Amino acid sequence: MRQLPNAVTLLMGMVLVSALAAGAASGQTVAEKPAGSVVPDLVASQVAKLASNDPAERQVAFDALTVLGPRAAAAVEPLIAFFGRPEANFAAKALAAIGSPAVEPLIAKLKDPDEHMRVWAATILGKIGDPRAKEPLLALLADRGMYVRYGAAKALGGLAASGVTEPLIAILKGEDAWARWAATVALGQTADKEALAALTAALKDETRGTRAMAAIALGAVRDSKAIEALAAAVKDPDPSVRLSACLALGEIRGPESVAPLLEALADKDPEIRLQAVAMLGAGREAAAVEPLIRLLKDPDARTRAVAAEALGKAGDLKAVEPLLDATEDAIMIVRLRASDALAQLTGRPLGQDTTVGRAWWAANKTRLQGEAK
Repeated sequence: MRQLPNAVTLLMGMVLVSALAAGAASGQTVAEKPAGSVVPDLVASQVAKLASNDPAERQVAFDALTVLGPRAAAAVEPLIAFFGRPEANFAAKALAAIGSPAVEPLIAKLKDPDEHMRVWAATILGKIGDPRAKEPLLALLADRGMYVRYGAAKALGGLAASGVTEPLIAILKGEDAWARWAATVALGQTADKEALAALTAALKDETRGTRAMAAIALGAVRDSKAIEALAAAVKDPDPSVRLSACLALGEIRGPESVAPLLEALADKDPEIRLQAVAMLGAGREAAAVEPLIRLLKDPDARTRAVAAEALGKAGDLKAVEPLLDATEDAIMIVRLRASDALAQLTGRPLGQDTTVGRAWWAANKTRLQGEAK
């Protein structure tokens, strides 16, 4: 029998998926109808297509099983078999749609010797959000595979309603450094204020990875009570911790965040200066204007460019003349950002011709500054 072209196969698949999802007339999707109303061989036929050599036919099967949802429970193991293969994402989507019937088989895969299998299983369990996965995922935080720990931590964020904060805090106080790191990732996913004290304490953890992730998690919690501890973390000996602290302070924002971010502008690491500038620009704090103006002469061109952009957002006209100078910078991106910032501040394209821009500013400076008061 002649094989149908891929395009026709896909078209037929779209019709099938549309039919499965058709609830417009009846008010029900197939997944909502009683089991007896579903064609008994439908799931089996889609599972058979998963073994096809035709990728278009396999795609039809993935889509159909996703629409069937919990009714496609018989497809769980065949879908799990796609972990580690190019179509793993499609299989994962179908498994997440199947939901509850997939939970126990996925929990079993958390003990698979293949690290990739454990990562996929943890990721999908997080999407399903079934409380049965809570304890197995907590146990996985001690896994020696970094991606497994990270996958389990992110998955636990999807189980926030299942009371994961308390056991995560207990892990954060434990002896296993790998597990402590993963617990900070998970607590950042839950963004639970109950973890504030434990995460603040974790900023003094002996491992830099845990300190850095604790700072990121505190940024997700967004509680101003963490600012003092994050301000201390801006002085951490490890640059990854200092960078994470700047990110967190930018997330929390508020007047108290400005001083430590201003201090970070003097950091010897250009990446940290760059991040501090970006966070100050996002906050549009008046106290940041003078330090940002000084950074227009920073040795790092990226920092100069971001400082110019931040000054445009800050809205303070005292930055106009320094920005006019920056439109003559040796690096194009700095000149462009300074020109954009001038347009934001004055409503005029002063950076297109610096001589004309300076003349216009000299003629209009007093008036605009008076209007700004």
